[in-house]
This record gives sequence, structure tokens and C-alpha cells, in this order.
Amino acid sequence: VHVARAVLEFSDGRYPAMDEPCTAAATLARERGWPSSPWLAAARTLQAFRALQLTETERALSSVAAADRAHSALLPAGMALLLRAVEAAARGDAGDAVAAAVALRRARHTLGLDAVPRIVVGLAAVVEHELAVRAGASGGVILDLLASVDDRLDGTAELALLQARSLVGTPADDDDVVLRLAPIRDGAAVALLPSTAVDAELICAALAIRAGDRTVARGAVEKALERAADIELVRPFARAGHGVRAFLVEQAGSFGPYDEFVSRALVATKAGADERGATPLTVRERSVLARLPTPRSLDEVARDLGVSANTVNTHVRAIYIKFGVTSRRQAVMVARSRGLLWRPSQDGISWMESTRRPRSWMVLSTSSRPAPPPGGSWRTVSTGGSTTDIGRKAWRALLESRPAILISYRRPSEAGTTAAGVTCGT
Repeated sequence: VHVARAVLEFSDGRYPAMDEPCTAAATLARERGWPSSPWLAAARTLQAFRALQLTETERALSSVAAADRAHSALLPAGMALLLRAVEAAARGDAGDAVAAAVALRRARHTLGLDAVPRIVVGLAAVVEHELAVRAGASGGVILDLLASVDDRLDGTAELALLQARSLVGTPADDDDVVLRLAPIRDGAAVALLPSTAVDAELICAALAIRAGDRTVARGAVEKALERAADIELVRPFARAGHGVRAFLVEQAGSFGPYDEFVSRALVATKAGADERGATPLTVRERSVLARLPTPRSLDEVARDLGVSANTVNTHVRAIYIKFGVTSRRQAVMVARSRGLLWRPSQDGISWMESTRRPRSWMVLSTSSRPAPPPGGSWRTVSTGGSTTDIGRKAWRALLESRPAILISYRRPSEAGTTAAGVTCGT
């Protein structure tokens, strides 16, 4: 009964009202000695979602872990996808956007969408799209997502939001983005989630701020606050970017009944900016950024991209400003720390650059390796055997060596199976 109440509040967008039934369900499970049940897993999933909206990332991830301990495998497809979407969003907020995007995409393909409620399809799609963009995923990955949800989300505000966000940072005119968002803002499109309208208003506010139209920006921010404050939707403001944050700081104290909520949002936006950078990169800036770790000169990067050297220099300066750095090396370090250096290789195998030492590796044959980064080449690593445990010093040495290094690996998963992947250090 408690979980059913919480699910109803979630479906109706009354998020603060989820707290009491979720707590009651967890308390009942503890008192009855039920450490594992789909009902407890569902309650923990909804608690994780609630913490995510409050930008309490650590609590969200803790609730996800509690849901998994309560046998999340027994959850129906809709609740299972909600759990994985919340986990991915929280991991992305914690700075691991690349792995989070890959994990959520895998969950979508594994669970399927036919038996998943539309509200969860919309939520998972919005989260996956956001993570894919932040991770610098290719256009093919974005198109795969849009194609998979097009029928289920037809006529919804969530699909309109995905289409509008896909235009941000591209050569498309800002007016095209605003036009895509119009059905959300005027209510013509059915909103499955209250956060969708908030996101739409904040995107319009950001575009207006960039265009210098402060009156339009103020109106959009006020509408976002009206929709978000009562149900404590803090996260959209944390993801809105530097322009919106600066505008809120400047206008703080003038929003009347929403001033307290604005203060909470500013705390969240500061934390978000610290984690992911002040302003998202454009598509072309991400293309340039992907080549900065390579030995390629900026002139060579320009030839690779088919643009002039001056254009590449402009993009590099923009990256430096957005990252708050003054050198190419610093930009690469910041990009790595935020999980931005990733893309599929030419043969479809995903690779990422990482400075994190894995716990253990089984180094496999490198004969079927993917294409190297632009301007780089792979060097076979001699391990002296079929398996090896790479220590901290050895891992650091691999990362510092030239040219780039490919390590194919397998490692046991929690389910007892093996997962394969590749990584490289430059």
C-alpha cells in the first residue's frame, strides 16, 4: 500500500509527497524482517529519484545501492528502468557521464520499452540524451535514442524537448530551438514530467541571456520557478549552466515568494558548475577537444576537420574560457576529469581515456584493436602472460608513455559474467 501511494505521487508529479510512504515502506520492511523484496526495491528507487531532484547525489546513489541489495532484479521493467535512469543521472552529476551514458543505453536495450510506462520512457530518454551530449557521443548514438522512443513519446513534451536540445550547440538558429520548445511552453504537448516544462523555460532563458534580452530571460526564469519551487525541482537549475546561474545571482532577492528556492538553486548550480564546467561545449568545440590529447598540431587539427587554423584557434580559446584554463595540457586534464574524452571508434568499439587505475585487468590480444585516436598509433603492451594485475606505478607509466596505448581487458561483473572493453592512455 505504501509503495502504491508513492508511485501515485510520482506519477502525478507530487514529489515531496513521496517521502512519507517511501519511509513507511522501508520501516515496515525492516520491522518485518524483509531485507529483499520488489516492494522495498521500488521504495528505494523512488527515494533515489527524490534525492536526485534535490541534487543530493550521494544520497541518490546510496538509495540505488539499497534498491539493488533489495533484489532490484525482481522489479518490473518500468521500475527497473527508472532505477537505472536515476543511477545514470546521479553518476553523471558526480562526474562520470561517459560510463553513465553507456550503462543507461545498455539498460534501455536490455529491458526494452514495450512494457515500460510512458512516463518512465520519457524520463529515461531525457536523462540518456543529456548524458550522451555531455559525453560527446556521436550523432549516431543520439539518433538511435530518438528513433527508439519516437513512437512511445509521440506528441509529448519530452520528445519536443529532446528535439530542441539536439539543436543546441549546432549551426541551427536559436529561433529554431525556441520554436521546438513552443508546444511545451504553451501546453500544446502533453508533459509526462513536470521537469520538462522547467527545462524548456531554462533553455529559453539561457538563449535570451546570450542574446542580451534580459526581459525575456526574466520571464522564462519566473515561469521555471513557478513550476519548480512547490515540488522542489532543484536539479534542472543545477544543470542549466553558467549564464542562468549568473542571472540568478544578479536577480537574487527580487523573486518574492521564490527567493528561498532561488537560494537553494544557487547552491546547487555552484556545485554543478564546479563538477562539469561553467558552460557546455558546442558540437564543434567537442570535436576540437577530442583531438587535443593527440600529438596533432592545431594546424593539423584544422586540416582533419576541414576548417581554417583561425577557426580552430577560436574554438580552443572558447574551450579554455569555459574550462577556466590557460593551456592545452590543462584543458585535457579538465576534460578527462569530467568524462568528456570519449567517442565510438571506427569499428564500433567504444574507448575512453582514463587516469583511473582499474582494480584488475586480464590483458587480451590486441590484434583486433579499434582505430587509434587521430594522429596516434597503438603500441602493443607485453604482459608476460595472459593475465596481469597492473599496479599504480605501472598504470601511471602506461598513461605517461608515447604513443597511445591500447589495453583490451575483461573483468568479472557482480553477476559472475565477464564484461569486455578497451581503454587507452596518452
